[in-house]
Amino acid sequence: MKSSKKIFLFLLFFISNCAMTFTSETGFAYISNKTENTVTVIDTSTHETFTSITVGNNPNCVAISPDGFFAYVANKDSNTVSVIDTTTHTVKKTIDSTSLDSPEGLAISPEGSFACVTNVGDGTVSIINTTTHEIENTITVGTQPTEVAIAPDGSFAYVTTKTAGTVSVIKRDSSDSDVTVISLDNSSPVGVAIAPGGSFALVTREGDDKVSVIQTSDHTVLTTIDVGDNPYGVAIAADESFALVTTRNDDAVSIIEIDATAETYTVSDTINVGDYPFEVDIAPSGSFAYVTNRDNNTVSVIEIDATAGTYTVSDTIAVGTQPKGAAILLDAYGAIASPVVSASCKKDCFIAETEFFNVIEWSSSANRSVNETIPTTYKLYRDSALILSGNQTTFTHHNVKKNQLHVYKMEELYEDTTRAITRTIATGSVTVINK
Repeated sequence: MKSSKKIFLFLLFFISNCAMTFTSETGFAYISNKTENTVTVIDTSTHETFTSITVGNNPNCVAISPDGFFAYVANKDSNTVSVIDTTTHTVKKTIDSTSLDSPEGLAISPEGSFACVTNVGDGTVSIINTTTHEIENTITVGTQPTEVAIAPDGSFAYVTTKTAGTVSVIKRDSSDSDVTVISLDNSSPVGVAIAPGGSFALVTREGDDKVSVIQTSDHTVLTTIDVGDNPYGVAIAADESFALVTTRNDDAVSIIEIDATAETYTVSDTINVGDYPFEVDIAPSGSFAYVTNRDNNTVSVIEIDATAGTYTVSDTIAVGTQPKGAAILLDAYGAIASPVVSASCKKDCFIAETEFFNVIEWSSSANRSVNETIPTTYKLYRDSALILSGNQTTFTHHNVKKNQLHVYKMEELYEDTTRAITRTIATGSVTVINK
């Protein structure tokens, strides 16, 4: 007995700190528009606007959970945090607490269990439990906390305190007395990024047009770098070979070459972008970067060839009014290939001359380089009717009639029972007619 089959495969896949995080591959960038009270969603594969989402008043920083399911937005004038469902691009929840006082900076821990939000109004940082979306701790830091970055292992966070001229070192469960302070000479520190390897951090100082390099092992300043006029946003490449810093009054981005082993940090060039650039982030591949330009309502796309030392603005994307923060939704599961689904009527697979059985088989699509412990289940549908749900990868359909056509569809699901999240991460289908 033979079966003729056509296989149709479809896959939708996705996957952060106030500085932008994103990829040149398929994904979405979330850009906060301060005076429009919206978030613009950009398709990073085309560099085109995809949709717009209404959030709270004066949205500032945006960060995406490591599993890619939620984007968090700090709404400074509403004293709220919007939680966006990244599948539907809608606001799922608004975190409204008296602990939030002009929230501006925002970062999510690498394992995704908590978020840090800076409160400019009262000089504190709120710790949000991302499972319950409740505030579990509030820590007093310096005056006017602006941005925050969390170490790759989640063990501490750096908070820039603009008016105090310091960086506060905090932990998730810190009390006020546990906060360590790094003095930066009253230089109005604003932006902060911790290197992917965790050994150093860069802090922009708008007061004296410099960038401080902090050694994270002992929280001391290694060196200070001169950059352009009024620096703010900072991002470090995944391989730690270079960093980009926005200099707002220059309408430019400074390029810093890094040799962390030799502890050398050198400004090698500058590139002109849009008016008053705020935030910047570098794609994980290092092949391009996004820059939000507040005063001409655009995002600049910088194409990067770090080996050749070339940085070129290749595109400009129109967004909402006064864009500032951004974050990119990447593939949270690593490199996912489409699931392979097959169906066959194998040799001697008949009960009677006109009755057969089909064997449906499939293999997982995922190569979960980010989180290899993500739970997975499968659902199999026959002609739109659910016939299987579980973790097996084969099913036998008995009593199939000769010359009868069936369409089998398999869904691969992420299931997080702790947070009651179930999302389809991949689908595959096969059509079979028995002859």
